[in-house]
Amino acid sequence: MTINSHVVELANVATDYKFQGRSERCIILSMMLPGCSKPRLDIHGLYVLLTRTTRGRDGMRLLLAEGTSTLQALRYLLELKRPKDLIIFLRGYNQDGYWQEDLAKDAYHILA
Repeated sequence: MTINSHVVELANVATDYKFQGRSERCIILSMMLPGCSKPRLDIHGLYVLLTRTTRGRDGMRLLLAEGTSTLQALRYLLELKRPKDLIIFLRGYNQDGYWQEDLAKDAYHILA
C-alpha cells in the first residue's frame, strides 16, 4: 500500500450563518463579486467571519473567483455599507442608551 501525504489540510465549508458562535484557526473568505450568480458577502457576514478566527489576521485568507484581482476584492470589502434601515435604528438611541422614536425619525429624514 502506498500512502501519499500532501501539504493540504482538510477543511469544511460553511456560510457566515453557520460560523456564528464558533471559533476557527483559519477562515478563507470566498469572494463573489457583484455580477456573480452566487450569494455575495455582506457587511454583517464579513463581521461574523472576521471575528471567528482565533489567529487574528494570520488566520484569514481570500479565495478569489477566477478573473478577480486582489484589488477588486479588497475594494469590494471596503465599500460594504450598513443598510440604511439599520443606521436609522441605531441613531434612535440617545447618549444614555435609551431608544427614542424622535431621534430615529430625525435620522430617517436626514438619510431619506
